[in-house]
Amino acid sequence: MPTDTNRTASGTHAQNAIVDQICNELKVHTELGEEIFYPAVRKAIEDADLMDEALVEHAGAKDLVAQLERRRRPQRGWSVPHSFFCFATKIAE
Repeated sequence: MPTDTNRTASGTHAQNAIVDQICNELKVHTELGEEIFYPAVRKAIEDADLMDEALVEHAGAKDLVAQLERRRRPQRGWSVPHSFFCFATKIAE
């Protein structure tokens, strides 16, 4: 029968796996956008403000990913910032 400690460890492991996957996908997303997509769009639409805003959002994503990767996991009481999931959801839309 699972103990509370086993359930907590299992939940922490599952949360870490999800966060790792999201971090990896955000890294790919930002890299492709910045190296391939954004330069082409910048030329095509000639709207520097819009493209600069996109780069600011990517900087925010990179910062959140870096914060999560620096955390020592698993830790008791460790949790993912709500802002991370909000940003990941916004990117997925």
